[in-house]
Amino acid sequence: CKPPGSPCRVSSYNCCSSCKSYNKKCG
Repeated sequence: CKPPGSPCRVSSYNCCSSCKSYNKKCG
């Protein structure tokens, strides 16, 4: 999974925790 702070898309669940919609980053 992607570590916190990594860029992500809210529709994808590849973060270790969750993708934050306000900054489009994990964690």
